Amino acid sequence: MKRWGSILSTMLLLSAPIAALAAEPAEVRVVQSVVKLPQVITYVNVLDGAGAPIQDLASPQVIATLAGNPLDIKAIEPVRRDDPIAYVFLVDVSKSLKPAQFDALREVLRSWLTDLGPNDRATILTFGSSVEKLTDFTGDLAVLRSKLADLAPADGSTMLYQALKRGLDTARRVDQGLPGRRAVVLLSDGMDDEVGSATREEVLADLKRDPIPIYAVVYDGGVAKKREKALKDIGMVVRSSGGSIVLPSRQDLETGAVMARRAIHGGIRLTGECPSCVADNSTGHLDLVLGVGKHRLSAVGIDVRMIAAPASPKAAQEVIPAKVQPEPQWYENWVIWAVVGGVFVLAGGGLTWWLMSRRSQAAPAPGPIPAANQALPVSMVVNTGRQTPSLNLGATIPVGPGMAPAPQVPPLRLGLIPVGRSEMPPAQVDLIDRVVIGRAAGSGVRVPDATASGTHCALIRAGERVQIEDLESNNGTWVNGVRVQGRQNLSVGDVITVGKTELRFRMG
Repeated sequence: MKRWGSILSTMLLLSAPIAALAAEPAEVRVVQSVVKLPQVITYVNVLDGAGAPIQDLASPQVIATLAGNPLDIKAIEPVRRDDPIAYVFLVDVSKSLKPAQFDALREVLRSWLTDLGPNDRATILTFGSSVEKLTDFTGDLAVLRSKLADLAPADGSTMLYQALKRGLDTARRVDQGLPGRRAVVLLSDGMDDEVGSATREEVLADLKRDPIPIYAVVYDGGVAKKREKALKDIGMVVRSSGGSIVLPSRQDLETGAVMARRAIHGGIRLTGECPSCVADNSTGHLDLVLGVGKHRLSAVGIDVRMIAAPASPKAAQEVIPAKVQPEPQWYENWVIWAVVGGVFVLAGGGLTWWLMSRRSQAAPAPGPIPAANQALPVSMVVNTGRQTPSLNLGATIPVGPGMAPAPQVPPLRLGLIPVGRSEMPPAQVDLIDRVVIGRAAGSGVRVPDATASGTHCALIRAGERVQIEDLESNNGTWVNGVRVQGRQNLSVGDVITVGKTELRFRMG
């Protein structure tokens, strides 16, 4: 029997590689694309008919475009374990989780943090009746783990979708030194019951505009029927993000977390360049077709932001001139002396003419001349003895250059709606030219937030479009998680972050 058992085991081991080789790709999913033009790195999951990932592809071919421009693929390789990631961990601290369930989730997070690579970075956000940041992005494991000791389920409600929106915005930050690849990890029971929280539809729209993969470990512990819809909703969001969801029971919670980590580190990595793409912070659509042997599979495209790679210090130094010549003193410039002399000559001539003209005037000086576009008063209509046309006293008689006054441009009606909990009420703005947003009392839109600057940013009208400009604020102005540089166009639904206050932009 032992002999037959050994033979059977050997046959199974030999058949495993054969089965792997026989697996044929059936689906291609674009998980994430990291764009720092001209370089574009795309992470793709290739699945077989059973939904299992395939990494070892025989001579794959890729055809891809970004914003209608061809993408030149330079390398195709399996995702490496040491490929750095910036993680955003979202931890549910609502009382819908029992203490034993929460302890299990906390241990999963502790194990996940221990598994971080040396170049990974992580931030931890908690959510219940509000969303709070425990720590900013860091690679210090001691700091991250220290934040877990005092965590406990304390809040009576859950802002699940608000936390997801905040997590997505955090994952889109473009801080120097953060890894380009991002992942949002959700640890929760999947419930959302806070009035005023963001909705599932808002998160889906956010993901469609700029997707970030969400990996959810949703602890149901024997889900009641009333929670089935909540789990379906969060599952839809996770799949739309390009991530994955596991629904483990308490006994195999850690196993479920391991499955989520494997999903993050699986798939293939495509490195390409798009020399024709324009880095204007707009959104471009990525389309991809994968060919393996006789198979041609089209992936569902995603929208990504067209961001340029930061200039290297060496390149910045090259534009600085080697030596700056000192400017000459003002008294060394002959042009200045010539202009001063000319002014004295003209002034002397003008004074002489004025004195002579005063002596020759016998009649009194005429009355004041009406300014341009000023209404001509009735007292200035002189009776010459001839019949004059009737005068409409309610009309304006244009006087001066241009004759007709310029037509008035109707203002743009804007709305700034606070997202989540905020002391600020919704604001309505009739934008004609420019309005300032800030903490100061004299601001056009006042934000009662101690982390906002007095004059934080401005909304500027550009025809029928609205642009936003940071006014050298202390913490910067952010739109959909991306820091504003110079002036940037706004679109309906964009989220503007001023200090810690998030405002959703509306028009009409």
